[in-house]
Amino acid sequence: NNLPRIDTPPPPTHTPHPTSPASCTMPPGMFFLLLMCMLASGTTTVVQSRPSSLPTYSPQLEDFDGPTFVQWVMKQIATNHTQLGVAQGKYQLHPDPNTEPYFMLNYNVYAIRFNQVSDVTIWMDDVTLVLTDPRIAVMVFDTCANMTIIGLTHIHDKPVFSQAWVTDIKHTSADVFATMQVFPGYPAEYMLVAATQASITAYVVNNVTRMPYAPHMDSQVYVKESVPVNDDQTSFLWTIASSPLLGGSLHVGDLVSVLMEPGQSLYVAGYSQEIRFVNITSLTSSSNPFFTFGGHGGHVYDGVQIIPGPAPVPGGSPPLVSAVGGIMSTSSANAPTITRCLIWAGRDDAVNLQSTLATIVSVTQPGTLNLYSYGASHNLGEWLAGHFLRFYDAQYDVIGKAPIMSVQYDSTNPRALTVVVEKNASFVSSLKEGYLVTDMNMNNNNFVIVNNTFGPHRGRAMLIKGSNGVIAYNTINGSSLGGIHLDPQVHMNPDKPQSDLEADYSINVTIHNNYINNVAYYYGLGSIFVGPDLDNVFNMSKQYTPVAGGFLNITIRDNVIYNSVSNNIDVRSTMGLSIQNNIIIGPITQGFPAIYLHNDDSVLLRDNCLLNVTSPDPSMLYKFTNVTRSTDLEKGILLCNRTIPIFPPTPLNQ
Repeated sequence: NNLPRIDTPPPPTHTPHPTSPASCTMPPGMFFLLLMCMLASGTTTVVQSRPSSLPTYSPQLEDFDGPTFVQWVMKQIATNHTQLGVAQGKYQLHPDPNTEPYFMLNYNVYAIRFNQVSDVTIWMDDVTLVLTDPRIAVMVFDTCANMTIIGLTHIHDKPVFSQAWVTDIKHTSADVFATMQVFPGYPAEYMLVAATQASITAYVVNNVTRMPYAPHMDSQVYVKESVPVNDDQTSFLWTIASSPLLGGSLHVGDLVSVLMEPGQSLYVAGYSQEIRFVNITSLTSSSNPFFTFGGHGGHVYDGVQIIPGPAPVPGGSPPLVSAVGGIMSTSSANAPTITRCLIWAGRDDAVNLQSTLATIVSVTQPGTLNLYSYGASHNLGEWLAGHFLRFYDAQYDVIGKAPIMSVQYDSTNPRALTVVVEKNASFVSSLKEGYLVTDMNMNNNNFVIVNNTFGPHRGRAMLIKGSNGVIAYNTINGSSLGGIHLDPQVHMNPDKPQSDLEADYSINVTIHNNYINNVAYYYGLGSIFVGPDLDNVFNMSKQYTPVAGGFLNITIRDNVIYNSVSNNIDVRSTMGLSIQNNIIIGPITQGFPAIYLHNDDSVLLRDNCLLNVTSPDPSMLYKFTNVTRSTDLEKGILLCNRTIPIFPPTPLNQ
């Protein structure tokens, strides 16, 4: 009888952005992106209806056997069939008993693996796969090209996370002690701190709103110790650090979710080209449901839904989270196109584009560099002669760029590489140990993120470290760390000097006509943020900010930002910046001006309108520090009196 309320509304269905995308504006010379934008915004219509008389795979009884299915697909391709179907129904999906090692899986467990398969469309509309193992990946695409999967839904047979509520809290000077009760139907095993873990991370939300507390309260806590307090292990006593940033957000009645660690991505594509996921529904995932790595890339996500599944027992508590994240692309030449997607209630970032950042470990002679990648994105095997490298000093300030003349790979270590670069550039002779390097040809170029809906996330709706892209006509509600971030993560922790190296600065990006509501209420990051994170999010205001020129040619226009606790638009280290015709709806938080610029050069600031702001205090409206070759910036921010735009309906503002 003491269960917290569970009658909260489900995520909304995705509806097109209220502003009809009559045109797509792109940086000059980017016809390919313009075409993709037209496709994403509905200018070009693609009919998604299963053709009749397809060769159709019919699983035996209720089991879907992955290896048998792959053999059937290969046989159909050999007889020149390029459109295939799967008999509609609900099937149990078991691991392939003969899995071969695959480096991109946290667990070497998968059900369906395509190897060097190309030019096929597989219709799986009204097909549901029930995953019988929490470690299982649904599909692996290994060196594949031009494949399309349409309509599949997946769900685990039991949740891949624990979910509980806080029944009691006691505070001491050093720790918080919280008693947790696991909801019926959820496994309790993830509530414990395993011997291999220093802590577990719990996602925390308010019982009534099912949202994190605002402002500036974390939506996760770090549990140092967990002890069962009853025989059936459904109640636990947690010991949590009492820091306001780590444990101070807990309240009696709060709901918490603890995902399996490490998690498992469900659709994994390595060194592949143009894999298309159309109308796929992910109801549970312990990691990013979609993870792609290396190769040509250019994958497409059209109509994908990543949403919480149903309650595990009738009348039970519905899941707080859908996944750790959403869509992650790492170190590919071309970034994905993401359109008509709904990504809701993730523990981390909904979209994450990242690339490899290498460190110069030694210089054999001028222009001959020994590189090593310490970060999670360590793909140096595709850095090729002819590619352009961009160089940075140890503080991530840009030095210059130069082409690779030759490469020498280390067959025993994919993180190591020796390159010889063109020596004509004057800076090459000054390169030294500790400087940083990225491959501009493998930096998630040509991304399109248009007409999507993003729901409440602990992280950001978008964490973008790619170039030559457009972000437009998206609706974002309730992302704790911010809405749209162009934000390389280069954490220079003195104890771990090469930790978390996720490149890179963005070049030639347009952000326009997005609705951003109720975001950036934790740590003080912006609703739209352009800037490198060189330390960590706890110390953003204290860290070194690189000089202008890391980011190049960034346009932010015609966006609507409402109820942002932190800076609405925050841009740093940028050369060639245009901020025009944005609508910012107050109130504005003291200490977080609506528009903040720092270390920027060549800025055009025009016709940005502030609504529901009564104070003319300039410190509430803007703050500009070290902004060069820019004039009349203050005139680009206006207090306006006009009708406040209506946001698309979501649980946050119905």
